[in-house]
Amino acid sequence: MLFGVAEVSLLMAGAALGSDLEVKAEHQGDVFVVQASAGMQVPLELAWQVVTDYNHLSQFIPDMTESRVMRRDGHKVVVAQTGKVRFLVFSRSIQVTLEVDEVPFERVTSRAISGDFKEMNGSYVLEQQGAEVRLRYEGRLIPDFFVPPLLGRLVVRRVIEGQFRAMVQEIIRRSGSVH
Repeated sequence: MLFGVAEVSLLMAGAALGSDLEVKAEHQGDVFVVQASAGMQVPLELAWQVVTDYNHLSQFIPDMTESRVMRRDGHKVVVAQTGKVRFLVFSRSIQVTLEVDEVPFERVTSRAISGDFKEMNGSYVLEQQGAEVRLRYEGRLIPDFFVPPLLGRLVVRRVIEGQFRAMVQEIIRRSGSVH
């Protein structure tokens, strides 16, 4: 995921969004593949602003303690993030530096260039669908630390659910659409 640190039952939030909201996670060997999607009645520009608000992500993404832009060159950004992953008795501090490519109002892709992942690639895609904006996330993660084999998929899904839900809720909050 773009936000690998925090990079999260979304169905109950779906009613407040006016559209479906879902997260899927699969575990294939050492690789975790995740997908998330939600529809929101918000302006596309606002959704883009929240997704790319790297310096403020730790204010609304669960368990993210810091997110800051280290360097920006046009639509290429380097972002450093720290935080914790927690699940039951499992807890681990995480650090990751991401190289991010932006295609304004359409896509944000990232890949880990250092930190606690052997591989971390993700993308957020924004699509205008009538009055609705659909936010999709796809990620591929290979942690460079022990993840309990029987709990791995559940841990990753829970983290991604929390992150994605927080992202969607922040977009809605900033739009003034929260009821």
